[in-house]
Amino acid sequence: MANADAVRESVDVFIDGAPGARVMAAAWWDLVTEDSRNAIAAETGVGREVDHHAATVETSLVMHVAPELVRFDLLADDHIPRRARYLIRPVPDSLKTRTGVVYSASQASPAIGERLLKEIVSNLADAVKLELT
Repeated sequence: MANADAVRESVDVFIDGAPGARVMAAAWWDLVTEDSRNAIAAETGVGREVDHHAATVETSLVMHVAPELVRFDLLADDHIPRRARYLIRPVPDSLKTRTGVVYSASQASPAIGERLLKEIVSNLADAVKLELT
């Protein structure tokens, strides 16, 4: 999660100012099972190794939750000329896609987003019960 450090820092600052408070932070992908991600990959033909930012899964979630924010006419399949497994700033052009989609959004659907959201909410509720009650 690109924002993990900022989230972690924010939680630490909050906890420092609110003794006794308990906080749980999770990204959507922490709340989806491997089976679900594998099923979506099989169903769409978009492998998990190429389903990243603004691609099939994330676009599907937005299509379901806020379809008015999706520019259906701009759904893209894109690629990064090269891939780095480390952080580099500013991001070189060779690590950027032309569209911001990393890699394939054309197979996204509101139905996939609906299934995912149900799973995310259910798993989040279970985690909150386990960790915060």
